[in-house]
Amino acid sequence: MQRAKRLSQPPHPMESWGKPLSATLKCNVDCALFNNSSITSYNICFQNSAGQLVFGSLNFELSSSSLVEAQAEVTGLLEAIKFAIDRGMHLVISESDSKIVIDNISLDSTLQNELSDITHRCKDLLATHNGYVVRHVKRQAYLLFIL
Repeated sequence: MQRAKRLSQPPHPMESWGKPLSATLKCNVDCALFNNSSITSYNICFQNSAGQLVFGSLNFELSSSSLVEAQAEVTGLLEAIKFAIDRGMHLVISESDSKIVIDNISLDSTLQNELSDITHRCKDLLATHNGYVVRHVKRQAYLLFIL
């Protein structure tokens, strides 16, 4: 009989979720594309320093053009930043698994590409809210193997 079993190795410390410091919220943003990239979903999850869910949201959008994953990811990140500002959150760490998006936001200048408009809006909001940070994080996945 074959069974799937989870690997028991712990993830690398930088790849696992860590609680934010007291009075800080951590926001995880992730996206998915469906139907040949015409439907986009982005998920936003805010957790406090105890690891408790403060707010979660799953949003779907129809697109008239075919989006790339990075465009969907930066859209979710922008919506998360705007949500935090609208709710008066002061210290927020937003994490994304899109290295391209985080690298674009971290650059001193904005690259001219399909991400530039949304990236520029993210950078403007982050520049006026000093307690907001974005960073790249590798997502954990449960690896399966057959015995």
